[in-house]
Amino acid sequence: MRDYQRQRKNPYLLPHNVYKQVLYLVKDYDRLRSEQEDILNSAAINDGMPRSLDPSDPTQRKAERLDRIADQLRAIEGAAGQIPEEYRRGVWNNVLYGMPYPITAGIATWKRWRARYIWHVARRAGLW
Repeated sequence: MRDYQRQRKNPYLLPHNVYKQVLYLVKDYDRLRSEQEDILNSAAINDGMPRSLDPSDPTQRKAERLDRIADQLRAIEGAAGQIPEEYRRGVWNNVLYGMPYPITAGIATWKRWRARYIWHVARRAGLW
């Protein structure tokens, strides 16, 4: 399936590079979620000593990485709230897994909601 934006009459039109960044950010959702779980499950045992603010501190690097991942996941998941419930699963499956839209609505309706979802992710992620 080709990934492109509607160009005509699309108030949610993004620059091409921003659109691709957001699209791949959303497609990376499963990996981000599993990486977040891996970081949380492999947390270092704190021996009661205060951690330094040294950038070479592995605990601090983990915390920063976890914070970035959490921000990205919040952007992806929070934007889904901007779409009506009946369209969420169809848009989600189409963007993430390339599945065809359900036949419950017309293709133009699905593409409109997909464009809105991607636009909201871009806004929440700070890319637009």
